[in-house]
Amino acid sequence: MKNTPVFLLAVSLIIIFGIVWYRYDQYVLKRNFITYAAVPCSEEEGTCFVMDCSPEEDEECDQTPYKKIELLSSEAPKCVEEHVCESFACPADSTTCTETYCSDDTLEEGEVCYAPVVEELPAELGVEESGTAEEEPVTE
Repeated sequence: MKNTPVFLLAVSLIIIFGIVWYRYDQYVLKRNFITYAAVPCSEEEGTCFVMDCSPEEDEECDQTPYKKIELLSSEAPKCVEEHVCESFACPADSTTCTETYCSDDTLEEGEVCYAPVVEELPAELGVEESGTAEEEPVTE
């Protein structure tokens, strides 16, 4: 009966050590967690996010269009972790990587959607169905 507290203490310490080791293995060694990052986005890809701020009022305001990605940290290239990717797209065969483009459902506070402005040509220029203007002969 005298060894029961020592036995319980030893078992408790072994269990605690096992839990700490498991978490260390998952997060540090295997990097088994989701990484969230914002990477540059081009208008051809989709509607991008931009920060809702004014560069004249805030020096840290960055109006560069971006998309949000979520991917398993063990699969993330170094540039994503360091937030310096020039361009990044999820691999087609990846099941752990998702790209998020701007929509009313995905907006967070301090963000707005950015879409390129498409100028419509006036009807008097003879706009065709394809969206290009017909050239009219110049008469003097």
